[in-house]
Amino acid sequence: MKATSAVLETAVPAREGDLRLVPAGSPASGAAAIVRRGTLAFVAVATATGPLVTPVLYGVSGDDIWFLTNRHALKAKLLRRDPRTAWVVRAGDRAVAMTGEARLLSPLHAADVLAAAPRLPAMPSAFGSWAARNPRQLAGFVRDSLTRPVRVMPHDFVLVRLRAGAVSVVDLAEPAAPDGRSLPDRRARGRRLGSVVPAELRSLTRQSAGVLGLATESGPVAVPVRWDHRHWVALLPGGLDLALPGGGLAACITFDEPVHARPTGQRGVILRGRARVLDQGEALAIDADRVTYWSGFTTRTAGIPA
Repeated sequence: MKATSAVLETAVPAREGDLRLVPAGSPASGAAAIVRRGTLAFVAVATATGPLVTPVLYGVSGDDIWFLTNRHALKAKLLRRDPRTAWVVRAGDRAVAMTGEARLLSPLHAADVLAAAPRLPAMPSAFGSWAARNPRQLAGFVRDSLTRPVRVMPHDFVLVRLRAGAVSVVDLAEPAAPDGRSLPDRRARGRRLGSVVPAELRSLTRQSAGVLGLATESGPVAVPVRWDHRHWVALLPGGLDLALPGGGLAACITFDEPVHARPTGQRGVILRGRARVLDQGEALAIDADRVTYWSGFTTRTAGIPA
């Protein structure tokens, strides 16, 4: 897996809101090791109202990451429409952020089967890697299939290949926070958020880390960040700088629980809205006006009261 250190910067020639991962400096090492050690890939897709970042269990075949999703899932529908995507894998105090394209493989789509012919030899390895990396979750999937058969029919599943075009290894050491005295206290907004998010999920938005998604003209970008829940500020890891247009960009930040053995046990929260640059690009204020959350197979989106 080829890896470069990278910065987020405005593309040249610049278009409004166009950002991308670009090489900067000498090649960074360790991307493949991080992917081998990681558990989840946080995959960013573009929607009509901004990015959406959700975690998936994955397998590895060659330089590609593969995951399973339901063909009815929003993620599958959006990637079929626009294959540009980005993803983050975290392992310990390091993470790898990638941008690239997704390719869906469904037995119900003849075009998928024909287009997949060159990749068919990799599929057993990809699925075998997924199963070997996630044995508890595979057993949990089987158990859930007995209680929720409509949601987990085998023919409804799609295998998705992620192929990276740009790779960046980042250090997740605690970044310096902006001066809190210059930032508004947004705990009141947090309380308003609590009025639309179930009680058992509210603590997720007080985690110290999340994955930031940004909508750009070049496609979605995903970056691991530290989270200041008092001020709703995302702090970028060292080695990444960010330039945004004056009005900011559509953005989201995703928080989730550790991996459970069964799909019905997974829970997470996504704050969605816009991001504005603070502190010369090292931090971003998240102006969220809606929230998406999930518990098992149930997903809801609600507006955050002003």
